[in-house]
Amino acid sequence: MNTPNIEETMRNLFAAAPDLREAALEAADAVLRGSGQANQASSPRMSFQEVARALGKTAPTLHRLGVNQNCGMAFAGGRKTYTVGEVEAYLASPEAMRHRAAWRAQRKTWKS
Repeated sequence: MNTPNIEETMRNLFAAAPDLREAALEAADAVLRGSGQANQASSPRMSFQEVARALGKTAPTLHRLGVNQNCGMAFAGGRKTYTVGEVEAYLASPEAMRHRAAWRAQRKTWKS
């Protein structure tokens, strides 16, 4: 494994755009605290239906919220698999909130 040079990494971090820098620092903090991508390797990967069941939601609801587009990982061209942690993290994200707002607005137009 090729270990990156810390000085070069820090230069790249501080040269990055502010929003990218903030995201990188948040991700590094999560990994160092033990709640980031490093711990997700031990989480079981599940199908879309299984994750929906584990979260107590329906698959169509998760689909409408964009989970299938923004989460999951496909191996060797197969179907995507998901972890409960990554789906929960996405559902708490601003992007999921935008999907919810758009979905609510659309439902209100149906009632009118």
